[in-house]
Amino acid sequence: MPDSRLSAEEAARLRETLLEAVREGLGAPRNAANKWAPLYTWFASEFRTEENGRNRSVIGKVIVESKQIGNRVDEMAKWDPKYAIISCMDDVTPDKVLRAMRQRASLPSLRCILFLEEDRPSRIVRFDD
Repeated sequence: MPDSRLSAEEAARLRETLLEAVREGLGAPRNAANKWAPLYTWFASEFRTEENGRNRSVIGKVIVESKQIGNRVDEMAKWDPKYAIISCMDDVTPDKVLRAMRQRASLPSLRCILFLEEDRPSRIVRFDD
């Protein structure tokens, strides 16, 4: 079996290009329909997932305040992604989002969530099959 570990340089490149795609989404107008297009393109390129609108393997969400958590989790359930990038702002925490996911949503395809504090990685959650 081939070694799937990345070199330090390749890991740094992937991290920086992923975070740049996230920053573009965070910097876009709040209601822009295509604000996460750079993120979806990044996943399609690096992980050979299909881009947004085809199989919906990846979803990006910004949750600005706690009262939005339920709606964002419900939106994710409709999409049923394999991967999620969730940027938490202000009083939103990964634990609050995960609690809402357990209570409100069925996400059978979800394999991994990368939580960010704004654009800084804060936590990765992997789900087993």
